[in-house]
Amino acid sequence: MDDRLQRHDADISELPGAARAAALDALVVDLRSRTPPCATSGSYVTAVRWIPGLDAAERRWVGDRTAGLFDDPGVQARAFAPLALALARIVDAGDWRREWWEAFAGWYPGETDLRGYDPVLGWVHAAAHGADLLAALARRPQQDPEPLIELAVARVGRHRACLRRPGG
Repeated sequence: MDDRLQRHDADISELPGAARAAALDALVVDLRSRTPPCATSGSYVTAVRWIPGLDAAERRWVGDRTAGLFDDPGVQARAFAPLALALARIVDAGDWRREWWEAFAGWYPGETDLRGYDPVLGWVHAAAHGADLLAALARRPQQDPEPLIELAVARVGRHRACLRRPGG
């Protein structure tokens, strides 16, 4: 894990201006790391703790960076974008943007790397992490449930089609 995160693991509010921005940048970079302990434990735990304490502009910045990872070539970045890269935590904090939905909805039903456990990357739960984001969105009182249901059905339909393919 980036030493900026280790030094300020307790509370983001302890960081002043530029150091705070650098720590948030390091957090996003570390969350997309191919090193499983960073992506699946330390950085995610830090994100869970920090995001509710961020101001709206900081949450928007993290969300924008996170949503951009749905197009990342690395499956670990795509799989952790909805969960470990904090979108679900940002939703829980009260923020959600149409651009994030579009990025997520464009990625989720079509993700083909559903391997589960990888000996190098650790757990790669693309379908499950996407479902976690759908659940966070469903808790929003103003959320129309229909697009969430449609996206979940599209993901399940795609998953079932992959299972029926020879060798799939």
